[in-house]
Amino acid sequence: MVQSDKLTPDAITNAMAAGNFYASSGVILSNVNISNEQYEVAVDTTATYKETESPFIIGYKNDKRADGYSIEFISDRGEVFKTVAGTSAAIEVPEGVRYVRCKITFSRDRGSSSEQFFAWTQPVFLN
Repeated sequence: MVQSDKLTPDAITNAMAAGNFYASSGVILSNVNISNEQYEVAVDTTATYKETESPFIIGYKNDKRADGYSIEFISDRGEVFKTVAGTSAAIEVPEGVRYVRCKITFSRDRGSSSEQFFAWTQPVFLN
């Protein structure tokens, strides 16, 4: 998904070069806002539900039963330093962390198992 003001090749290419995009297997984000002190992310639940109901989008099957959203904040060492259950989160960036990225998970209960969909933000390098 690319955040671009215009749907032109140049605008989309420029947005991607600036890092204004994220990868997704069905989770749609409504907000990603980063500063040197704070990282905010929010899920567009309506768009995510619509996207994941498509017969062309297949989630990851998991034997554990789960339902809902989680947001993991990951540091430059690959460590999850904060996990938030819910559709939005804002965190203070820990001192000494060079970059932060997020992994957002939507789990849907399917009886004896669950189906999961993900979004991964780009690493944001901090000053």
